[in-house]
Amino acid sequence: MIRFRSVEKQFRHAHVRACWNNDYSSKMRRPTRRGAILIAAIAAFAVFSMLAAVAVGFALRAHRACKTERDLLQLEFLCEAGLMRAVQKLSEDGGYIGEDWLELPSGNSGKMMRVTIRVSESSSTDATENESLPKVIDVQSKMIGRSRAPISMQRTRTTKYSMK
Repeated sequence: MIRFRSVEKQFRHAHVRACWNNDYSSKMRRPTRRGAILIAAIAAFAVFSMLAAVAVGFALRAHRACKTERDLLQLEFLCEAGLMRAVQKLSEDGGYIGEDWLELPSGNSGKMMRVTIRVSESSSTDATENESLPKVIDVQSKMIGRSRAPISMQRTRTTKYSMK
């Protein structure tokens, strides 16, 4: 019996040591999967971040295209206004040769707009002796100093004007 009690005592000490060292209890616990969930969450975050970056890129490109379209339209209107001014000046004064009409900043964007009007005699031989030669009106509208991409846009309109 003494022998049985010493074996029982040894077993208890072994059990207490195993629990204390967490060897015995680790065999009984379920394995945790916190690491796998963390990896899945990081992967989902990366995918959503890439989608957001692509969406922001599309929005920025669309905004830039809209600004360029606005600038082109503004240049077209400036060309038309320069052409109308040249026709008015020619009707008032037949010796009008053109001018640098506008040079103004475009708001707070840092762009500078310039309209140049040049009037020259046509090289045509269609005119009779009593008639004066038709005039060629050349209007250039230019935009200089756009933000980020400094470029110079230019539109030219040439038309014949006859003083009859």
